[in-house]
Amino acid sequence: MNYKLLFIFVEGNDDERFFQKIIKPKFEKKKKIVKIIKYSQKKKKNINNYIKSIKSIKADYIFISDINNSPCITHKKQKIQKQFANIDPHHIILVIKEIESWLLAGINEKTREKFKINKFNDTDSITKGKRIKYGR
Repeated sequence: MNYKLLFIFVEGNDDERFFQKIIKPKFEKKKKIVKIIKYSQKKKKNINNYIKSIKSIKADYIFISDINNSPCITHKKQKIQKQFANIDPHHIILVIKEIESWLLAGINEKTREKFKINKFNDTDSITKGKRIKYGR
């Protein structure tokens, strides 16, 4: 079997758990050996060197980042490129808001009621700082 290496750079603990449990198994089914790297607490120089090494062995990588309050995708990607000189902008994937919005985006009415999660119109504004009420 021909396996290919895939490195996924994620920001924090919640992102790491999400990618370990949900995303990694999907790639592994497609014959990828997946390594998840949490970059938020590592030195920028180390991440730059890591990306350089990944490129030198011709492995794949994706770099996940929240768009946060950036005015647009281009602005955020340029900001990331300034921090990590070795990164290719085509390997950057931006997430709208935070992972909490991802997790709740596809929730159906039955699940919402089961976990007693308050109704919401959309998930665009859901963040760690603005938690939704649940279990009440």
